[in-house]
Amino acid sequence: MSQRDLALNSNTRLLSLAGYQALFAALNQDASTLPESETHKTCSGILLLSMITGLPVKSLLIPGYIGHPGIFSLNDKRVYIKHSLGITKRSDSQTLTKEDYENHSDTIKIPLPSWLIDNLLACELPVKEDFTSYLANLRNHLGLPYLSVNRVETALHVVLSRYTPDCHAHIADIICRTPAPHAPAMYYSSHTSEMIIAHYKSALSVFSSLSSFDLTYHSLA
Repeated sequence: MSQRDLALNSNTRLLSLAGYQALFAALNQDASTLPESETHKTCSGILLLSMITGLPVKSLLIPGYIGHPGIFSLNDKRVYIKHSLGITKRSDSQTLTKEDYENHSDTIKIPLPSWLIDNLLACELPVKEDFTSYLANLRNHLGLPYLSVNRVETALHVVLSRYTPDCHAHIADIICRTPAPHAPAMYYSSHTSEMIIAHYKSALSVFSSLSSFDLTYHSLA
């Protein structure tokens, strides 16, 4: 059997699938059940948000970043993270028919659980020492010696490209907003928004197989 099949934690760059699922379950549990006065609630919420969006933890710790209208769309209890792919507009001289262009907008809106954003907006941001302490506790509790902020930030891309059925690295680049120099093929309109969101929801299902994470908010998006 391969290391991947055995779910070993000996890879210094990536967690195993079981490791990602155990981490997701622990973060979801702490973020949704700990009292608001508990510092670890905010730490877990920030890590969970990073894990399901690929947003850098360093950015999420900046006051005012979470909920910023240039990144998040909050309305009527529906919350999204939004970004533009930069798809080149069709020129007047284009010879292809209109049907060859599936996307008419380059904006991708990824739905987020409103409870998580509401909790983070209501809580005080943790100081670096609290955040470091919580991550160390997670590392020991879950038995993941190579758990780090980077493993959390890259989790969505890894699960999309390696463990989500019928998905691949190109779709992962689009969803995780990989910069053009590292993913030059992302700037075209061959994928519908509905298909991209379907892959994203599948990745969340993979993440949450060991937890009670509620995916019904996707049906409200």
